[in-house]
Amino acid sequence: RFSLFFPEKRDFFMENDGVFSLGDITIRNYRTGSSPRDFKLFHSRRIGLSDDRQPIPIAVGGRLTGKAGDFELGILEMQTQRSELGPGENFAVARLRKNVLSSSDVGVMFINRQGTSEGFTESYNRSFGVDANLQLLRNMVELRCRCQFAVAQKHGAEFIRRTDG
Repeated sequence: RFSLFFPEKRDFFMENDGVFSLGDITIRNYRTGSSPRDFKLFHSRRIGLSDDRQPIPIAVGGRLTGKAGDFELGILEMQTQRSELGPGENFAVARLRKNVLSSSDVGVMFINRQGTSEGFTESYNRSFGVDANLQLLRNMVELRCRCQFAVAQKHGAEFIRRTDG
């Protein structure tokens, strides 16, 4: 069974969510990147919700987004509590994007989902991605190139909901 990607509706995760997208650009108010059917490396809907959309308590979390010069930065850190729906987990996301040339950018992204409950501390799921959105030859012929590359690594026990009885 494959996970369904329900749209995010929680204000905390929707605010500045574009910082945590990989390979997505906006040109003339038209998004040329992520749509519900396109690739999405980070999906915040998995934090604090079980596979069947039951709430899992979030113990603590924070997000920092902003710009410094030509760089755009995003850091997200969340810790869920252990519950009958599954082990406690730590979610970390880091995104760095740099503007290059006059209307292009390149970036990197790292995502870590780590078990924190006893018996799950060696369990993790990590993803790493790089992307580039390039616009070249704007004075002659407009040439746009969007590329992205991502890898994922998984280790340890599965993050499976336990049922007792």
